[in-house]
Amino acid sequence: MEKRIIVSIHDISPKFKSELEAILNRLKEINITEKELLVVLDWEGRYNLENDKWLIGLLNKERKNGSEIGLHGLTHYGTRRGFLERILFGNGSDKVPEFKGLNYSDSAKRLKKSVIAFKRIFRQYPKVFIPSQWKHTKNSLEASRKLNIIYSESLTHLINLKNGKKKASFVCCFDFGNNKLISRALRIYSLFAVGVSTLFNLPLRYSIHPNDVNNGNFNFEAVLLKSLINRGWTPTLSENLWKRA
Repeated sequence: MEKRIIVSIHDISPKFKSELEAILNRLKEINITEKELLVVLDWEGRYNLENDKWLIGLLNKERKNGSEIGLHGLTHYGTRRGFLERILFGNGSDKVPEFKGLNYSDSAKRLKKSVIAFKRIFRQYPKVFIPSQWKHTKNSLEASRKLNIIYSESLTHLINLKNGKKKASFVCCFDFGNNKLISRALRIYSLFAVGVSTLFNLPLRYSIHPNDVNNGNFNFEAVLLKSLINRGWTPTLSENLWKRA
């Protein structure tokens, strides 16, 4: 029975360069070369990726070694504050997700601006777009399709935008903003996700966030990831997984 895992690094931005280096070094130790690097082009409207040549060079180097650079949004944050999000994630992170409440026109404009900047920076079109917190809206999904993005995800599924198919998949995530209680609880959930994915032969997603380095979860998730690789889980990319489907 083949066990496939998509390892991804979310929230890649000049804001988190030191955390990103720590993550990449640890993944190198685990010998993971196939991974998805999800960039935010202008985090909070304050950290413009295009101005950081060092980070662009690092990402291009990782791409040459087998990684896929994908899109994670324009600013990562939206314009509407959510009461539940404020309770869960704390002040400063309560405007996630980015596309919440946007109509089709505004969703399409934001995505198109992101795609244009992505192409200018990396000289290629983004095949993968995953919104913050995996929270698509009907409008952001439709805009993604019309912009010819091929692969995406929701909290519960891998999504092939080209053919409209979905594939059930659990995601291991260890970052819930400033809520340390939930962040710790996610360790237990990750073990559940691995167990169910193994039992039903489902592809597993393993998302690493820069904030994991700061919230105390990074060592736990790195050790767990290494154990998964040792137990036969094979890292892959969205494109390769769908080709094998």
